[in-house]
Amino acid sequence: MPSRGKNFIISMAPEFPYLRTSGSYLEYISALEGYYDFIAPQYYNQGGDGIWVDEANGGAGAWISQNNDAMKEDFLYYLTESLVSGTRDYARIPAAKFAIGLPSNVDAAATGYVVDPQAVYNAFKRLDAKGLSIKGLMTWSVNWDNGNNKNGVPYNGEFSTRYAALIEGEVTPPVENPQPPKALNVSELTATSLTLGWAPATGPNPIVSYRVLRNGSVIAQPDAPLLHDSGLTPDSRYSYTVIAIDSKNNASAPSVALAITTAADGTTPPDPVVGEWEVNHAYQEGERVSYQGKLYTCRQTHTSNIGWTPDTTLALWLPMS
Repeated sequence: MPSRGKNFIISMAPEFPYLRTSGSYLEYISALEGYYDFIAPQYYNQGGDGIWVDEANGGAGAWISQNNDAMKEDFLYYLTESLVSGTRDYARIPAAKFAIGLPSNVDAAATGYVVDPQAVYNAFKRLDAKGLSIKGLMTWSVNWDNGNNKNGVPYNGEFSTRYAALIEGEVTPPVENPQPPKALNVSELTATSLTLGWAPATGPNPIVSYRVLRNGSVIAQPDAPLLHDSGLTPDSRYSYTVIAIDSKNNASAPSVALAITTAADGTTPPDPVVGEWEVNHAYQEGERVSYQGKLYTCRQTHTSNIGWTPDTTLALWLPMS
């Protein structure tokens, strides 16, 4: 019957290393040439694998790995360019039948999550400018996009919210993202718990919540810049980062990580030594000082001067007491 099969799609989602010219997946693609609708290589769960680009690094060349968040835009662009043009030891897949496969949220893959969605938009623009416009994006799956993580924190349809403009055929990203939270600090540290604080984030839209990650996993999403974390293991090292979420569900890049070690069981760690604020001193983000009997945490790396005292320069210093 003519109506049967009209919405049937043939697609494949190989991990990108299998698409090199000697890759074991190419036989399947060749066998379905002329039949498949699109190929959506998985750009994740490959750790340090990636692509060598001769023209990167000012022409000196560079290895751009999948798990290098600092070069995410270049990874997305150069790997896609290679695959749709059949260069850099990768097989060719027509751009019109090519989609980039990405994790739907931070928990959907071990590595490969795109921290800053602007990297995706920029990669698409660069592909368009070179006449290599691709079909779109792929993710696994709608349920993960709309669900909750193991701690009950909702994903809030992050993938569709981030990339709706691309899906609808536009190339201009949504409103700018918030700035990353700064000045992470810990107080009330014991063997099994701590209180995490940070400076309120800013952005073009109101900040409505903060996504807190411990050792890379989301543990909570409070609406204020403060969180009490319990159930920790004594004498253990933990790393915390915080992401700001605004009223349009735009997410900031992660904050600078704060590493702490809990006290040994049955002990209480000593209070950190806090020095007095000094003039002409190079302060680092997160560093604490005492000034006129009050504690402050540095919000931005800077060199102090006589006019930037902690009590009057709140753009640089966060009052702690």
